[in-house]
Amino acid sequence: MALSTAIESGAITVSGIDIPTVISVVGGGYRVGSGVCTSNAGTILPGESVYVCIGSSNTYQTTNSATLTIGGVLAEFSVTTLASSNAKLGALTLSTGSLSPTFAPGTESYTAAVSYATAALTLTPTVADAVATVKVNNLAVASGNPSAAINLAVGSNTVTVEVTAQDGSTRTYTVVVTRQRTTSYAGVLPGGGQASVSVTSSAPGCGFGSSSFVSMSAVPEAPPPGYDFTNGLFQFSLAGCQPGQTIQVAITYPSKPGAAYWKYGPTTADPSSHWYQIPASVSGNTITFSVTDGGLGDDDLSANGTIVDLGGPAIAPAAAVPSLTAWAMVVLSALLALLGLRGLHCERGN
Repeated sequence: MALSTAIESGAITVSGIDIPTVISVVGGGYRVGSGVCTSNAGTILPGESVYVCIGSSNTYQTTNSATLTIGGVLAEFSVTTLASSNAKLGALTLSTGSLSPTFAPGTESYTAAVSYATAALTLTPTVADAVATVKVNNLAVASGNPSAAINLAVGSNTVTVEVTAQDGSTRTYTVVVTRQRTTSYAGVLPGGGQASVSVTSSAPGCGFGSSSFVSMSAVPEAPPPGYDFTNGLFQFSLAGCQPGQTIQVAITYPSKPGAAYWKYGPTTADPSSHWYQIPASVSGNTITFSVTDGGLGDDDLSANGTIVDLGGPAIAPAAAVPSLTAWAMVVLSALLALLGLRGLHCERGN
């Protein structure tokens, strides 16, 4: 039965009496014939019909009772409200970050973004109906209390909130939490010492998928002749970027790096892996360069939101000092001899 509803029983024909008889009710009301419902005691005549009046509760799955007495004979009438079917949340909050769109009980799908530093969070669900129950990721949670900590992997994490109504019906809310990738890295160089890297991206969520400083042995081909790769190479991948996006990479070394940044991998012009240079600038101990998803510097050559890169700064070979040919040496010796004779002549003249 619905909540707070007035109910009237069917007609009850009184028999077994032959004189006016006292009638009363507790917990409800009654009416005789076409009269109105009353809770006051009265009389009923033989053959008359009586109706019991009772109101349903204002809470779910609750029974209200009325006891009718006619001439000392009692009869009980009851009405029970149905179980609640309300499986909605009244509120939903995160320990870190905010829901998008703003929470509304009728909206079931949400997203949220947190920084790389946020490795876990909790959700606090509050049911709209006090008799409903709720689970977060299939673990029971007391309404209005935080869930157990939910560990977040880098990237998308789907969290489910299931509300079960009193009648067993359910409603599921979904929150997709995106833990952004880190945009910084620090590691030990192959030859010792530590270097740090940062990437600058205009797209939220674009950051390192992997990153490490590696030795020259990571490349199966000899380095460019004469170039000194003192700091080895930096091997990394970026993910979650916008397709075709250009990313700026800055690497800071313990000392000033070489100004030439060499890459090893395929290019559009030459799809086989090979050494090639990309533009770079050096300021102090930091070298800065750019790579474009699907363009120069991206080893997968595909504008797919992922950049794969292997390269490092190198010191260019020293310029060779010009050497004199044999004839040049003869001419130079002759000139020096003439200069010597001239000096000696000047001394005798004095």
